[in-house]
Amino acid sequence: MGPLDRGLQFNSAQCGRLAGGRGPEPSGRAAVGGTLDSPAMSAGRQPALTGAHVDRVRRRVRRPTPDLGPPPGTEPFSDADYRALRDRLLQRWPGGQDLLVFAYGSLLWKPACAVAEQRPARLTGWHRSFCFRIVRYRGCDEHPGLMMSLEPGGSCKGVLQRLPAAEAPHCLELLVRREHSYKPSSHKPIWVRVESGGERVAAITWVIDRSSRNYLPGLSEAEKAAMIAAACGARGPCCEYLLNTVEHLEALGIHDPYLWRLQKLVAEKIGEAAP
Repeated sequence: MGPLDRGLQFNSAQCGRLAGGRGPEPSGRAAVGGTLDSPAMSAGRQPALTGAHVDRVRRRVRRPTPDLGPPPGTEPFSDADYRALRDRLLQRWPGGQDLLVFAYGSLLWKPACAVAEQRPARLTGWHRSFCFRIVRYRGCDEHPGLMMSLEPGGSCKGVLQRLPAAEAPHCLELLVRREHSYKPSSHKPIWVRVESGGERVAAITWVIDRSSRNYLPGLSEAEKAAMIAAACGARGPCCEYLLNTVEHLEALGIHDPYLWRLQKLVAEKIGEAAP
């Protein structure tokens, strides 16, 4: 086998199909099953966090939060930066093979480009964590938000998304443009080996950059919930991202106990706050 292990064979019985989309992590509520062909929400298990909580946070913002541009100490990615990052990732990709992406968050419902197929997968050695501070998009200077990435340890259930070989370089550039706005960035793309369908294959995913000044390791779940419950930015409340993630994972039959506890705590924090 080569450095990427062998290619993964997808088929329509095992995989959902996704309609492509462009742009950064979306604002607004994403309807389960809207862009994602997936099973219904797990029977008998509904999150405590709801759209009503999201709306309550939004109403607290007296005026729309403007996009203030790059946070202090950062600068926008340039076209050359995006191309360089794409090309670095493609160095490990044997041309002619489909490119695989391990999705565990907003890529589940809003991919950066057309995705041919997807299938369930597990990544060992990394776990979901709301672990880096944001003051743009779903946070602001007054109430910083907290965004999700992968931290070392444990394992993570998600999906593999297949990008057709002929479109892979273009799709990967759209993907890095979606995931990065400013540099230095708080998370970074790496190649990982993922288990799916009894096979072990290589895929690209995004993990926390532990050298980032925005990385906040060691926060308790209560501390994380307080930040998520209070934050709202130009793209809406931070809790909306958490709710979208939980709903779409559940729709795929993936129950993440950490996110489930966190959404319950966030709902409680929002309910305790003054209207």
